[in-house]
Amino acid sequence: MRALGTNITKRRPRPLRPETPGPHAEQGEPTLTEPTRKRTRTLTHWGVYDIDVEDERIVAAHPWVDDPDPSNIGLSIPSAIHHESRITQPMVRAQGPTAHTALV
Repeated sequence: MRALGTNITKRRPRPLRPETPGPHAEQGEPTLTEPTRKRTRTLTHWGVYDIDVEDERIVAAHPWVDDPDPSNIGLSIPSAIHHESRITQPMVRAQGPTAHTALV
């Protein structure tokens, strides 16, 4: 059995980003803020994971600390959710033997 947390990769902190100046800021001087980051828990077929969400985007998945043998599959959640080949809305086949041409 491996030690918990050994398969977690460390991320470099994101740099501060400019924000629209507030009412008390001098004109032309943007204020800097940290990205909004929160953690939530999700349950998958492969186990339980703590998910880091930053600015409404999944940035990291961590195995649940009480899981004695976490699967590495769940660590791919961020890249799977935001991959360019992910279908983000329902699609209808336009050609082929099972095409639904009446819906296109």
